[in-house]
Amino acid sequence: MVNNQSIISINNLSVKFAKRCVLSDVSFDCNRFGNIAILGPNGAGKSTFLKALCGLIPVSNGKVSLFGQSPRSFAVRKKLGVCFQKVDFPAFVKVSSICKLIASQYHLKNWEDSEFFHLFGMHELASLEASSLSGGEKKRLMLFLTYFHEPELVVLDEPTAALDSKYQNIFRDYLLKSSTDGKRLTIMSSHMDEDLRSGIDVILRLDQGKLHQKNVEHTTSQHSHVVFDLVGGYSYENYPGLRCKGGKAHIYTDKVEGLFKKLTNDQIPLPNLSVTSAHQVIGEVRP
Repeated sequence: MVNNQSIISINNLSVKFAKRCVLSDVSFDCNRFGNIAILGPNGAGKSTFLKALCGLIPVSNGKVSLFGQSPRSFAVRKKLGVCFQKVDFPAFVKVSSICKLIASQYHLKNWEDSEFFHLFGMHELASLEASSLSGGEKKRLMLFLTYFHEPELVVLDEPTAALDSKYQNIFRDYLLKSSTDGKRLTIMSSHMDEDLRSGIDVILRLDQGKLHQKNVEHTTSQHSHVVFDLVGGYSYENYPGLRCKGGKAHIYTDKVEGLFKKLTNDQIPLPNLSVTSAHQVIGEVRP
């Protein structure tokens, strides 16, 4: 829960285009951080749902609130990161210039030091013109701009589409590791089965304008959060994905046995070790 308010509150939402009803009387609440996937065939309304959620299109009926406010409010926009499928950038403008402009809106000075700058390979793209990038490179840039200000709510429309296999895996690994760190809620549409194995807590399915829900149970073999105290004099560089916070190491993995074998072989001490794997309902579709 965030300040005892729902992160997402949707009440009786309907969206119509001409005579076609794309979303019909949809209600949904979410009050916890985690990962939500939206599934449905082409034309089911997934992109429409996400755009309505972000306040980017007019709705025919109903109300959407994010953090208890309008999705169009400035306070909400500061907490929101969005990446849609179609991305266009102005001609003759370098990637670095776009990043500096967006960073200035969030008063970010050290954006090049962001973990996302390295995660999405921005050092390879910074000197290039954004309009000349390939589809996959544009998606990497958009994912960086989506995450680099550390939003509390991330909305992604087919995030792995156009990415090559390397960056698909990097993104999925990050999604898996971030699913229980308590930092944000991610809601995304996808056609990729692999995306649904990346720490997804709730699956929403759009069918004929209606929203249906399935909660996903996580087992230790699928998703574990390993925490232990850091000890001086030991190197942790050979553990990809390890994050340090408050003097503790945090590792999110689906290969617990392999991780402990490596820790043992490297003679890494594990004071105050904990391994957790918990399922919690983070959202609810209402009739």
